Amino acid sequence: MVLRPGGIQDFTSVFNLYAMKLVEEEHIELTPDVVASAGAAILDVLVNPQRCTLLAVADNIIVGQLFFEPLPEHTSKGTYIYCYSIFVHPQYRKQGIAQRLIAAVTDHAKSISATRLTFFHGPEGCSKFYESLGATVSKIEYEVII
Repeated sequence: MVLRPGGIQDFTSVFNLYAMKLVEEEHIELTPDVVASAGAAILDVLVNPQRCTLLAVADNIIVGQLFFEPLPEHTSKGTYIYCYSIFVHPQYRKQGIAQRLIAAVTDHAKSISATRLTFFHGPEGCSKFYESLGATVSKIEYEVII
């Protein structure tokens, strides 16, 4: 398995994995409006230079993704990384893929002197995963202080 940045050429695979996340984790029905909105969001993530997509690829198949964005710290302490979507295909779970994606983003955060990673809430039961990484839980997010 390799990690690599995502690009516009990955749109279909990234969209399909994201749609799977919407159905599985957020219990959202893929209506035409939801598909159009999700497609626009994925396109924005893949082409917006301020947003980043990190992909996990196994056997030429995208099996995991992490969307993130460096943002200025609200408390004037520098920059932080906001991770707003992480997902691993169900058939590839329990193989350390999510941990590798987060480790890569943590390394990137350190390289730009970011002070923390913030993860938007995940599905029920994911708090143990984030806590195993040293994260503390706020109301709707998980934070790793670097």
